Amino acid sequence: MALPIGRALRLAVVGAVALAAAACSADESGTSPDDSPSGSSAPTTPTTFAITGDLLLKDVDSAVGDGSCDGRGGYSDIRYGAQITVTGANGDIVAVGELGPGVVSSVGVCRFGFGVPGVPAGLGFYGVEVARRGAVKYAERDAASPISISLGNG
Repeated sequence: MALPIGRALRLAVVGAVALAAAACSADESGTSPDDSPSGSSAPTTPTTFAITGDLLLKDVDSAVGDGSCDGRGGYSDIRYGAQITVTGANGDIVAVGELGPGVVSSVGVCRFGFGVPGVPAGLGFYGVEVARRGAVKYAERDAASPISISLGNG
């Protein structure tokens, strides 16, 4: 026995709406939020992180003046904007950043802050090099916390 046209049309519309709602609730992998045991998705591990910290330039000639400072003499490459290169365990460059402005932090010490965003996680070890002065190596767990690099003889 055939359904009256009005009722068949209503059933078709209800079915289409139900299918659209189900499709909207599925994520990119094709699973719905209710497919996980607790009804929520598992936490994700970040794919990148930032290496942050300070470079301490210990040089009486560089840490003078009005509170700001830049390297002088043999340290003239240590200044605001100097490149910071981050390498992975295999030596490939994975991220770059730059030194922030230098400030006198104590007698004979000039402090430069820095941050290098977009460092890929999961490489194990990282080299952090400031202005071609040679890389300092860090385990990932240490590189993910603020680091301090010292340069100079003061």
